[in-house]
Amino acid sequence: MDDVNGRGLLAVLDSASLHPVGEIETRGVFPHECQWQGDGKALVVVNSRSHSQGKRHADNPSSLVWLDPRSGKCLKQHFIKHADNGYAHLAQSGDGYYVLSGSHDSRKGARPLLAVLHPDDSFHVLDTAAVAPHPVQGEILSLYLDRAAANVVATFPGSSLVQEWNYRSGKLLEQTAVAEPRGVIYSPSLKELLVSSARGKDLLALDSAFHATTLVSGGMGSGSHLYRL
Repeated sequence: MDDVNGRGLLAVLDSASLHPVGEIETRGVFPHECQWQGDGKALVVVNSRSHSQGKRHADNPSSLVWLDPRSGKCLKQHFIKHADNGYAHLAQSGDGYYVLSGSHDSRKGARPLLAVLHPDDSFHVLDTAAVAPHPVQGEILSLYLDRAAANVVATFPGSSLVQEWNYRSGKLLEQTAVAEPRGVIYSPSLKELLVSSARGKDLLALDSAFHATTLVSGGMGSGSHLYRL
């Protein structure tokens, strides 16, 4: 984030030396997550807001931006005008669906955001609070997208909750309590979802019925995301 000029930036680094070699404007502010589009032809960026200050929420939407990685040209931008701002995280399917998550800061505190951008550019906000077993707060942090089943799993660290939704239908499928869940990923060898719990620095496994069992007790840290190497 360029606070002086009020613009979001992607830093381009040399992969060997990690020295900066350029930058790309993101056409928004507070960019959080950047991914390659599935075909590798564009960078997809989530801007949490459009302007750095002095705007009402309705006039300061989050946006999803597709950028040419060589020229920095904006290929497409979708403004989330009919929803609260604060989207930060992204998961994409292979058939044109984009799932976004984050949190919206209000006078009552931060509340979770989870929504789906459909291939026809329609935008569907999922009402995570209405189906939760207790009041939810904070952000939705990590997303795991199961393309074959069209499902997405989301972690709620501040609410100690994990939910699974069908991103095409917008239907809640499962939810379970996990103490401060952060990262989520699927293990092909175990054929189970893995979730990191910051409370005890544990690694948990979720079976098909969404029952959690401890796989590794302690020593797993309290980072935000899980990645396979």
